[in-house]
Amino acid sequence: MLQGQTFKRDKVSKQFDRYLNGKCGVRRVLTTLRGRLEYKPEIATYHPNGNIGSIDGYGHMGLHHFRLVILSVIQAEKLPCSP
Repeated sequence: MLQGQTFKRDKVSKQFDRYLNGKCGVRRVLTTLRGRLEYKPEIATYHPNGNIGSIDGYGHMGLHHFRLVILSVIQAEKLPCSP
């Protein structure tokens, strides 16, 4: 259904980028995103001797089953900075 779609660059997504790249200690943004959650049920392949042959998941070192693919930013509201 959503396969093949790419991130939508528009006014709201550029505003979201500006909020995230602001000049404060901890940047906080209240946002509504549209996208999809992708899942890989098997992330490891094994050799016949039981050793791991390869890991092909998401995230750090491919160790995660899920990833969030953001397609658009619906709303972005800047919150006060934290120190």
